[in-house]
Order: sequence, then structure tokens, then C-alpha cells
Amino acid sequence: MDEMVERVARAYDPVGWAWYDSAPADHPAKPVFLADKIGRMKTAIEAMREPTGAMQAMGRDVLATWLPRGELSRAPDNQWHPSNEIWRAMIDAALGEAAERKVMD
Repeated sequence: MDEMVERVARAYDPVGWAWYDSAPADHPAKPVFLADKIGRMKTAIEAMREPTGAMQAMGRDVLATWLPRGELSRAPDNQWHPSNEIWRAMIDAALGEAAERKVMD
């Protein structure tokens, strides 16, 4: 199980995870619980893969402060920008898909 997926799942349902952690290892409901919670949280994280307009603008602003002036043009909204690729790569890593992803195709 990937670290971020588990972190989100545990934050979403702390009571359920308290049961999971305390139930016997061979409890028949544990595999069902795990598959359900992890599946739901992966779906939620996947939904965050495409940054919103506000996220794109903030990413452009932050990245622009890190690079020498003139090295990075301010791309208009909804166009390719390195901060968008960075965000997607981070989400892919959280989902455990980073190894399968070809960065900046």
C-alpha cells in the first residue's frame, strides 16, 4: 500500500482504521475493508491529478520565483507549464504510478 493513499484513507475514516488495526490478522472482513478503503482513496487522489486554475496559477507563481528571470515565461491558463507536470508527477508518485509514467512526454 502506498504511503499517501494510506495516509488519506486513515484520515478519512479513523474509526474504521482503529478497528482494522485492532482486529485479528485473520479476521475475514479485513481484506474487504482494505480493498474498499484503498480503492476509494485512490479514486479520490486520482481526481486531484488535474490541477485547478487556481492551482495552476499558484504553481506558475511559485516556480517563477525559483527560476532566474526570463528563463520561464508565464504561460496562459490551461496551457502546458512545468508546474502542472510537477503536480501530476507528484500525484502519480502518491498513487504508486511514478515508475510507469513517462515524465514530460
